[in-house]
Amino acid sequence: MKKALSFFVVSACVAGVLFAWPWSKKKDEPKTSSAAKEVAEEDEGGFVEHDIGDEQKAGFLAVNGVYFQAVDMKSGEGNTQKGADFTMHIEADIAAMENDLGFVVDQFVPGLTVDYEIVDQKTGAVATKGTFMQMNASDGPHYGANINLDKASTYTARFIIHSPAENNYFIHTDEDTKPGSDLQKYWKNDKPLTVEFKDWVFDGKKVQPEYN
Repeated sequence: MKKALSFFVVSACVAGVLFAWPWSKKKDEPKTSSAAKEVAEEDEGGFVEHDIGDEQKAGFLAVNGVYFQAVDMKSGEGNTQKGADFTMHIEADIAAMENDLGFVVDQFVPGLTVDYEIVDQKTGAVATKGTFMQMNASDGPHYGANINLDKASTYTARFIIHSPAENNYFIHTDEDTKPGSDLQKYWKNDKPLTVEFKDWVFDGKKVQPEYN
């Protein structure tokens, strides 16, 4: 009786495996190409950002310049800009490096006034200039502006970064909470820091909607 019962249990287990296996087998998942993944990532982040040049460093600041097609924007006061009225959107992404002012490393540095000048290297003429606005996009805060740059040429993009002291930015000085230094350590005599992105070849193609 025990042998018969054992045979019955083993047979039932084998039958269960045979019948269950085809139904439990996972179907092959469709493979996603690396190119398709890149497109998906670009879609998640909005327009495709193009580097103006390599990262520049000044004081404790790591500065990156990027550009892409112009965007619609609205200020907290209700002022608006239409991307269709401009050639491109340009950004200064400014993050902290090691410092003793209390700014978190690799994080955005607020409270700066950042001017920009776009200089035509062939003529030495300033093609456009202005002051970036502090703003947020889906990928976080930055300094940016919609600008017009209609001529294809090789440019130098110059960013002039003023001390937060100009905006009445406070640093703790009491013994318990002071970060360790003051703004004058990095902005000597309150003079602005300047970074340049040279040999920026701009032909207008990368800011067209069809390119993005």
